[in-house]
Amino acid sequence: MDLSFKNSGEAKVHYGESDFTILKDGIFVFCAITKEKIPLHSLRYWSSIKQEAYKDAQASLVAWKKDHKSVFSYFSIILFIIQCVQF
Repeated sequence: MDLSFKNSGEAKVHYGESDFTILKDGIFVFCAITKEKIPLHSLRYWSSIKQEAYKDAQASLVAWKKDHKSVFSYFSIILFIIQCVQF
């Protein structure tokens, strides 16, 4: 059990483009993807548009891919057509 979170609460945070502002005291926020606690002193990844935090680069990439799924599908179709035309 992680005792560093014992008797401490979740912070309310506003995520800006390059920094964040603590609106309600606490020592952690939850990762939007993994639901893990992220200590504020370790918070490096977030979305200012979606106002959510990510525990690491991989979690932020998962969130980005979820938001851009249709873009990937579109490019996959185009690449498939290009490959078919070349042969």
